[in-house]
Amino acid sequence: MKLAELIAAGAVGVVAAALLAPRQASAQCSVKFTSPTPRTNDFTGYSVSQAGDRYAVGIPYSNHEGRVLVFERIDGQYEMTADLLSPESPDQDGFCRDVAIAGDYLAVGAPLTDQAGADAAGAVHVYRRIAPFGSPLWVLDETITNPWPNDGDAFGAVVAMRIIGGVPVLVVGSPWSEVDAVEDAGRIWVFSRNGSGQWVIDMILQAAVLSAGQNFGSKVDLDDNRLIAAATGETVGGMNNAGAVYVFNRSGTSWIGGQRILAPLLDRSALDFFGSDVAVSGDRIAVGALGEDADGPSASGTVYIFDHNGFGWTLGERLRATDPQEFDFLGNAVDLVGDVVVSGVQRRNRVLTWRYDGIGSWVRTDVLLPVPLADPDANFGWSVALASDASSVLIGAYADVTDGLSNAGSAYLMDVVCCPVDWDRNGTVNSTDVSAFINDWFADISRGTTLTDFNRDGVVNSTDVSDFINAWFVGCDAP
Repeated sequence: MKLAELIAAGAVGVVAAALLAPRQASAQCSVKFTSPTPRTNDFTGYSVSQAGDRYAVGIPYSNHEGRVLVFERIDGQYEMTADLLSPESPDQDGFCRDVAIAGDYLAVGAPLTDQAGADAAGAVHVYRRIAPFGSPLWVLDETITNPWPNDGDAFGAVVAMRIIGGVPVLVVGSPWSEVDAVEDAGRIWVFSRNGSGQWVIDMILQAAVLSAGQNFGSKVDLDDNRLIAAATGETVGGMNNAGAVYVFNRSGTSWIGGQRILAPLLDRSALDFFGSDVAVSGDRIAVGALGEDADGPSASGTVYIFDHNGFGWTLGERLRATDPQEFDFLGNAVDLVGDVVVSGVQRRNRVLTWRYDGIGSWVRTDVLLPVPLADPDANFGWSVALASDASSVLIGAYADVTDGLSNAGSAYLMDVVCCPVDWDRNGTVNSTDVSAFINDWFADISRGTTLTDFNRDGVVNSTDVSDFINAWFVGCDAP
């Protein structure tokens, strides 16, 4: 029975009694992924990616070779459907230093692969998911080698992939490539899979102005119409490693523009590493700066939000920890989907989440912690990957202790909002959550904000209150 019906029936006392009854938030809000054969110093979770009900977890030092585990949610259960070893095994090729999954395709970077006499020229292995007898199987689709191999290019150090118009598109960073005789300037390559099943080069991108050691392509991301590339080593105004990012716009199979974005002038300093991670979602980008001295503490880190206003990119917000500490390195791992941003503070084993309130401000909504609590030095938050609807985040903890083995590592799949009716985030669902929601709802109505848009229809109204109360009665035991 809905709240309105209870009240209409004169059952206000029943409603009041229910509101006063505490109930524990007992939903399954996290899943831990580990290697089936963990070893010391595996570094499981060094790289992670998710798409739909598929999750890729990189283990770069497994038996000194590297491997990628693929987990899938099938009939409500999480199953490991692939355990992929490097095709170059037993060579130490850096297999899975980065991974990217999109649709039925998985890209695995191997930046230390030797090629044609060039040491660490790099390669990317692309796998395709098939299900010949109903059971999923991941097969090697193609190994893409560095088209212009040179020593130390590290082609495949970073990868990003997306299905655009039904076509798989792959972006590969080669951040230590020499470009036009400029050492370590870096470049990125854009590939797509054609109708014949071959991965072909669409574009080769580089910074408009080259400089030694700028490492263009040290981080990359793309959505349907934009591609963002970081140059974390770029010198800005004489400040080494201040960093920069470049944004390209899609035109057919081409990517044009390359607008350069810098940290705000007053924030800018050497060793900020602006672009330590990047993410793009529509007209919004998120840029990490792990070395930025946010509010004082050295290298506590910052995440910058920039919005496109139709003419150019403008600073929307600086996101920082409420209690920044020295060497937090916030911004080392960042992801963005719509109105949700996540960033790891791996030194303190936490991931921070923010949500845009609809009128110009970002509100920190949660602090995600591993359950059970990871080893104090687990580096929980080293890598993060949001779901396409921002409902969950896959988090790497590469130094976690697993089965008593140090640095074996793990990865956690966690709901961004663990229990949606535990509104005050204290782990218990009771009447204070209703009070907190109602107070926030009135504040939204007054300010025109949208934090209590419970049904995600873009409008805050009485339906959100009714939907919240109905969900509150169900609690967090419902699937």
